[in-house]
Amino acid sequence: MVVLKGDIHYIASETYDIRGDAILLKYSAESGVIHGSSGGITAIKSLLEESGCGIYINTDINGVFLTTQYKAYLSERPENSSLNLLFDNSHGDTDFYFDSEKSLLQWFRERGGIAADSAQELKNILDNDYVSIHEYVNPY
Repeated sequence: MVVLKGDIHYIASETYDIRGDAILLKYSAESGVIHGSSGGITAIKSLLEESGCGIYINTDINGVFLTTQYKAYLSERPENSSLNLLFDNSHGDTDFYFDSEKSLLQWFRERGGIAADSAQELKNILDNDYVSIHEYVNPY
């Protein structure tokens, strides 16, 4: 997700051409910066997820535009019925996003009856084969 303030009239695939202001912008994912042909440099924020590779990135460390900090993924219900309450209360959804550790822990306590004092403790309680917890980080 790329969030830009202002009116955007056209976006090319690898560069950003805002025709209304005649500014050509090129984004560098490594630096998280947009370079403008007008000479200015504007920082942008990114929320990236590639679950197959275990990549969860949020470059908005202050949470001004992108507040997601955690994701819970419910993959399959265990045969031993140990997580039935959680799966029943998810109403078929599998992906859940949280803005804070507190909201993550509260959701699991209310929906699944699973109490934990931290995200790490919650990960230790859950079987990663059925429910996984991911934290968005800023690698830059």
